[in-house]
Amino acid sequence: MPTLSQSFWFRIVAYILIVFPIAFTWHLVVFRDYYTHLSIFRQNPIIPLGFATTIIQAVVLSLAYERMRFTASPIKNGLCFGLFVAALMGSYGVIAEGAKYQIDPLNQWFLHEGAFFLLQYLLVGAIFGLISGRTNTS
Repeated sequence: MPTLSQSFWFRIVAYILIVFPIAFTWHLVVFRDYYTHLSIFRQNPIIPLGFATTIIQAVVLSLAYERMRFTASPIKNGLCFGLFVAALMGSYGVIAEGAKYQIDPLNQWFLHEGAFFLLQYLLVGAIFGLISGRTNTS
């Protein structure tokens, strides 16, 4: 297995420090009433499972970023990566969940969750780009 860069580990820590607080605050504090009204979430979320998911995502996405080759500025590279991840994760978290659960109105779900994924992953991408600098160039 190839040696992982110091940036790999920094990206993992940054991801956890960004994503878990944003997800927790977004879903359980700021928009709690909206999500409660939908009646699709547990009354008492299992926070350790959410944290475990965040750790798994941090490792996978940091490794993916480590293996990519970029040609633009670190911020632009990171934002492009973030947009890619937002589309990937959001396609499930917004569209597929909207299709599976009885969510009304669906357009409001798309707006709330779409904004969540876009905001979260553009921020993650920008931070990944800053952490990695120009180390991932071809």
